[in-house]
Amino acid sequence: MKTRTLLKSIFGIAFALLLPIMSCDSANNPSALVGHWLHESGSTDKKPEDMELFKDGTGVCDGGSISWKVENKRFIIQSTSLGIASDYEVSGTRLTLTNNGEKITYLDINKKDYQKSLQKSTFTDSRDGKKYETVKIGNQTWIAENLNYEADGSICYENQESNCRKYGRLYNWNTALNVCPKVLLEQAIN
Repeated sequence: MKTRTLLKSIFGIAFALLLPIMSCDSANNPSALVGHWLHESGSTDKKPEDMELFKDGTGVCDGGSISWKVENKRFIIQSTSLGIASDYEVSGTRLTLTNNGEKITYLDINKKDYQKSLQKSTFTDSRDGKKYETVKIGNQTWIAENLNYEADGSICYENQESNCRKYGRLYNWNTALNVCPKVLLEQAIN
């Protein structure tokens, strides 16, 4: 009986000691930030619009390489042209950065809730009649699947037509520069 009471006391003390460590770790947890984040309202003025954060503390922010970390419950981005240190909160599909009372919200584009909210449509390529799913992000329309337009300089993976139907075509550099449908290019530019 005394042994049981002693064991319960030891486990109780161990749990009490571990609880603050676990709480501190979840408040300072960099893994919650790993993912691909898009600014909620699309284009922004001098704020990151698009951030992809990797587990190793590197990432891509608006097309440029960054390093990032979580230190003292703050999210810190560092690059040659950008330096941000903000309080952060991750809730569901949203990442909120707060700095001097200003809040910036990002959405995790890999989460299902975000994907349901996207404006989806279809596009028919007038060159070959193939239909593609499209999605509107901010003011830009993107093809939501791989292009499968047959042009000189394109091949199917492992030269199997079934791979083109499943994955789209592979293009050499010169073909890739010119193969995107002009309608989508015009929408992306405007």
